[in-house]
This record gives sequence, C-alpha cells and structure tokens, in this order.
Amino acid sequence: MIKLQKKLILITIYTIIISSLFIPVSFATDKANSVQALQSKLNAAMQARKTSYSIIYSGKLSTFSKDVTDIFNNVFNADDYLRYVTKRYKCTCVKTNGVTTVTFALEYLENASQTTFIKNRVSQILKQIITPDMNDFQKEKAIHDWIVNNVSYDTTLTQFSAYAGLVSPYKTVCNGYSLLAYKMLNSAGIKTKIIEGKGNNQSHNWNLVYLDGAWYHLDVVWDDPVPDVPGKVSYNYYNLTDSQIKVNHTWTKTYPAAETDFYNTITTKIANNPLTSSIYQGIYDDLGLNLLTTENSASSQQELSSLIQQSIQNQEDIIKVRYTNIISIADDLCTAFYAQNNVISYSYISEDLIRTADTGDAILTLKINYIP
Repeated sequence: MIKLQKKLILITIYTIIISSLFIPVSFATDKANSVQALQSKLNAAMQARKTSYSIIYSGKLSTFSKDVTDIFNNVFNADDYLRYVTKRYKCTCVKTNGVTTVTFALEYLENASQTTFIKNRVSQILKQIITPDMNDFQKEKAIHDWIVNNVSYDTTLTQFSAYAGLVSPYKTVCNGYSLLAYKMLNSAGIKTKIIEGKGNNQSHNWNLVYLDGAWYHLDVVWDDPVPDVPGKVSYNYYNLTDSQIKVNHTWTKTYPAAETDFYNTITTKIANNPLTSSIYQGIYDDLGLNLLTTENSASSQQELSSLIQQSIQNQEDIIKVRYTNIISIADDLCTAFYAQNNVISYSYISEDLIRTADTGDAILTLKINYIP
C-alpha cells in the first residue's frame, strides 16, 4: 500500500502582553473612546498589515487586559484569513500625563505589498478558470484543481503563506494551502472557513466549504501528491462529512457540522435537474464517485476476480475498483491474475477510500501489461 503523508506546521500566536509604562510624549494620532472603536481601528490596521499601530484610548482601563483579549478574538473570529496570516502580536498600554496610548506590535506571514499581490493574482486566476455561467459546485472544483496543479507542498517546512504558493518555486505547507483556498473561494463568492486540527496526529489546517445549504470538509493539501506529480489531482479529501474525515483528521475547536454526504448531494442533483444534470455528472465522474456503486465495487476475492476478468477481456490497461477487503489484497490479486495467459505483469496502488469511513475500504488502481 502506498500512503502519502505530509508533515504540517501551524503558526504559533503569542499571548498578549499588557504593561504600564511612563514616557513623556505620545506620538499617536488615532483615537478611540470605547472597546468597539478600538476593535474597529485595530482591525483596519491589521487588514493594512501594519506592523506597529498606536492609538490614544479614552475608554475604561479597569478591564483593559480582558478587553484586548476579546478584541483579538472578535477580529480573528470574523476573518479566518487574518487569524492564520497573523504570526505574533503584542499590546502595550502606556499612560502619560493622563493620556493613555495603546501600541500594538504585529507580525504577519505576508506584508502589505504581498497582500496586494495575492489579491490581484487571485483575481487574475479566477478570471482564467471561472466563467459567468458556473455555479458554486463548478467553481469549487476549478479552484481545487488549480491549487493542486499549480502549488507544491514545501517539504522543507519553511513556507507558510499563500504568497509562497503564488510565487516561484510555488511551494507552501498546509497553512498556505488553506489560506490560498480560503482567499480564492471567498473571492469567488463561496463561503469557507479554515479548520485548525491534526491530520495523522500532526498539526494541520484545512477548509470547510459551504455549498447549497451544507458544509463539507475540503483538504486541498492532502489531495496534492508528495512529491508533486504534474497533472495528478486526487479527490480523496474533497467535500467529506465530519465522520468521513475523522478517520485521520481531528479538531477540538467548534466548527459548523458537516453532515451531508456529497455522494448523495451529487446523485440527487443528477436525477432531479435534467437541464443541468450533465454538469453534476461531470463532477461525479471526475471525483470517481462511480467507485461507490455496486458494479464497480468488490468485497471478496471472487468479486474482485470477476471485475478484473471483465477488464482483461476489454484489454484495459488501467482499471480502478473499490475493494472492501484491502487487508488481503496481495493474495487476492495473485489469485485473480492466475492463469491469465495474455497478461505479462501487473502493478497496483491502493488508497484508503475515506469517503465511506469504513476500515479496510480502498480504491485499487491496477496497471496491466499485456502480451503483444
């Protein structure tokens, strides 16, 4: 079995530091007389990627430490991109001659010019891959495929930003993938969130996507082979439910529940929307959802042999089947290919079929070499 794993790193955000100092002069020009005003102005400064921001504050100071903590939580809860592009922050409160100056020291994964570059580049990409007649299902797939085809996982674990994925050598880790997916999906009008958790017990970020009234898990980085394989796009982690992705993903924070099976969503749209059924049929085919049907699945050696024999009769070089007894795959394949006189050799790759959330369920890809 070949199983791709990725080492993933999250950005650590420093705890807020509140202190009281005395200096002779305040150079701040912005003013805020309430927690709400301070939050609004800080948010604007962070959106502009200011690394230092000072403001004269005339609000209540007795709960200031808690208020600043709440301010950052509110700012981040309203903008996942800002949360995961912010590396560190520190707040200092200084009171001089009755004037209180609050100074924020801020550090990001991208500077202001890089933020502008990302916005412009994402706009260019979306104009290339999305047309006005596309619905959200088509847009999501186009964005997913573009990222997988154009970004590579940074095995040096040094690049964490969306910017790194958009400039040479176009490599970043999971945080960068999820930031880029967030930016592209939101820019295309698709509601999304960034999930912070673990994948195979390693720190990991991925996305939640909202389509047609339902949330789905979308892990673009785990759909991208490591090392990179040009042109290869996987859909193993495309629009999964909570129970499906929990096979190897975990999280502790509270996120919207993802309970709708995407297979059922797509098959229902194919059946109930004759004018647009071809659109959803295309997504169905590209995602390999046909492997969930009975005719493309095998649960025993006899059923597997039958599917392989049919493919051999059709002289198929590459076949994909779902096999629910993957633990015995090597022996079962030997039996299936025994006495097949027109076959020189075969090779196979098996990938866990996460979409069913059943242990031992896998996608089996067979390559067959025939006698000329």
